[in-house]
Amino acid sequence: MVTMKARLKNYKDLFNDFWNSYSIEIIFTAAILIVYFFWFYSKWNLGIDQGIHLYTAWGILNGMTPYVDIINIQLPGLLLINIIARLLGGADPIGLRMIDSLYLFILCISTAVILSRWKVGLPIRIISITLYLVSYFATGTAETAQKESFALPLTILGLLPWLSIDHKKHSNTHMLVFGIITGLGIWVKITPAFLVVSTLLISYLFSLNHRKEYLSNLTNYLAGIGLVSISFLSWLVIMGSLKGFFEWCVYYGTGPYLETRWEIGSLIKEFGKKLLLSDRKWPLVFCVLGFITVFITNNSQLIKQRKKELIYSTSLVLFSVISIYVQGKSLQYHFIPLQWSLAVFGGVLFSISNLNIFPTLLKIRFLPIIFCIIALLFSGHGFSKTFVDTDLKLKFIKKIKQRLKVNETIVLFGNAAYIYSYLERKTPFPFIASIGLHNMVPLDSPIRNRIINSLVSSLKDPSVKLFIVQDRYTLPFHGTSENAKNIVQEQIGNKTLQQLGYTKKFNYSGFEIYIKEF
Repeated sequence: MVTMKARLKNYKDLFNDFWNSYSIEIIFTAAILIVYFFWFYSKWNLGIDQGIHLYTAWGILNGMTPYVDIINIQLPGLLLINIIARLLGGADPIGLRMIDSLYLFILCISTAVILSRWKVGLPIRIISITLYLVSYFATGTAETAQKESFALPLTILGLLPWLSIDHKKHSNTHMLVFGIITGLGIWVKITPAFLVVSTLLISYLFSLNHRKEYLSNLTNYLAGIGLVSISFLSWLVIMGSLKGFFEWCVYYGTGPYLETRWEIGSLIKEFGKKLLLSDRKWPLVFCVLGFITVFITNNSQLIKQRKKELIYSTSLVLFSVISIYVQGKSLQYHFIPLQWSLAVFGGVLFSISNLNIFPTLLKIRFLPIIFCIIALLFSGHGFSKTFVDTDLKLKFIKKIKQRLKVNETIVLFGNAAYIYSYLERKTPFPFIASIGLHNMVPLDSPIRNRIINSLVSSLKDPSVKLFIVQDRYTLPFHGTSENAKNIVQEQIGNKTLQQLGYTKKFNYSGFEIYIKEF
């Protein structure tokens, strides 16, 4: 029997080996993220999606039922992350940003481990990590701390045994743990599961002569994913949310939401635009340069030796593209897995060329600092552009609070759930992302009538003092763009609002605020 002392020594040895192997990447990544956190994150703007999820988390912590009292179409793993963020930072998004930084660190170190096992040298590993971080931060705060931001790191960390390109049998406990980690990622967002499926299939093809080891590893790995799934489903049952979860997260997400997928031509056009013209293009450039170096050096022997690495990294890119296509929206944060896989693929391509430029450059002691400065220069402006928005939002929230008594609340029709999040009041209107849900279904969908009927019903609630309507157009999900103010005027009208008691109105910073007077 292995004693506790022997186990502790074994873990200590493993930690020392890991530190000795990846200390540079650990220090480098930590330095960049710490600088970002103290330089930019304290002024972070709360975007549309983050506001929705943070308010859902607040509601759960205050006795509201997810998927019933608060309609949220995301998986419960994302809600769990936001609950932790809410406990860490309250209404301020700093808690969410702390978790985002941790997950980024996990992804970067997992990337270093994968590339190291694929015989990619330290200089290229640092460049791959840096270029991914630049692409991640460059587009501003609303596109970070998203579903993919949390799902991808856990998914890749859980895939480490499969991406290591060996055929050995891992311990049952280790594979169970890696399965649990992957399961936690999948229950944040399902699309990174494409990377899981592709990796497991390729691993099987490379393990035909080691089927026993493969099946043993797979059994324990899937058991870990199953354990997480059972835990989340049990939590939903306990919360009384299971029916609502299937109605909104499953049926709505796989039905009406997908019916608004862009036409293939529009999707390809937007795909090219986002990939080629945005600040996130640096991993793609790195990948293209990698292809050029492979073509120039033309080392066929080395290419044959690295066939497995090339197949694995190519599949990561391919299935990242497939995940974007399946979602059919080509939103900016959908590109997070693709940007990461391009950075990894580019690193593999450079590693199979004969160019010795990177080992030479690494001898310059200040190279990591130079990369850190590059990252800040390219991505800092994306954060600084939104600083002023935070101040305006907080002033608006203060103005709303001044008009409310302790037992009074609001109803919002729009895509500004951050108002709920900062206000921290329960609302009788469950569709907190109302204009988004209303617009993200076909024009003849009964969901539209359900949202409007629920809106009118909630306005009758005696606790509602203010009805806030956002003067904003949505994205053209079904070929047209809609405005929340216009929908209220067309489907409810001023006469009905007056009958409900909302007789006063004023405008403020892109919102119409109706005040109930009795």
